Amino acid sequence: MNQKIPMNQLFMLALSVAVWWMLLGSLAMALGVFGLLFVHEMGHVIAAKRKGLAVSMPSFTPFGAYVITERTRSASEDAYVKMAGPLIGGLASVITMVAGYVLGLQLVITVGVYGVVLNLFNLIPLDPMDGGGITQAVNRWFWIPGVALFALALFIFGPNMFNLMIFGLIGYQAYQSLIARNAQRANTPSYFALTPGTKITILTAYLALAGALAWVLFNQSAFLSLFSAWA
Repeated sequence: MNQKIPMNQLFMLALSVAVWWMLLGSLAMALGVFGLLFVHEMGHVIAAKRKGLAVSMPSFTPFGAYVITERTRSASEDAYVKMAGPLIGGLASVITMVAGYVLGLQLVITVGVYGVVLNLFNLIPLDPMDGGGITQAVNRWFWIPGVALFALALFIFGPNMFNLMIFGLIGYQAYQSLIARNAQRANTPSYFALTPGTKITILTAYLALAGALAWVLFNQSAFLSLFSAWA
């Protein structure tokens, strides 16, 4: 049975695209960025379904996108679902960059770069970003470097009104998540009872993904030159 998209979700999607159109100065770029956000969120949807979890389709706001997932049964399961977003979204962003380079379309390259930035930002080890859920499966104290990286990101993006609103909202959610995580550790310690091997696997995958996206972002010319034979 086909499910109709609620009118409020369509309105929020249109509003979100309009806001980013204004920010980026291009409707095509706004649509491209939200297309990559959709791919990112579908990574979570696919991963959740693979784990047998109930999950909603992506919803959009001017501050990004999200899905609502049934509560995971363990920290490793949570890390699996959280990792899938930046993994698939990051891969889609890199492919977009390459496609733009091969086709000679700078706008497409730029959309891909924005996608890489958003997925890399999402890997900051601080809830509610995906990196927070991933790294909390490894060690509870990852939120400390997460706060430092979060502050650095604000400095890099620039403390304008829009960024301050986004960072303020995320910061408030991070504070709430920290309290919730501490309560969860006290009430259900088994949720975080992972073997050392599982923690090493999660941390290795996390660092590899973050490192790969960071390398592509800060070495765009070198990366794209790998595909010069196709251009």
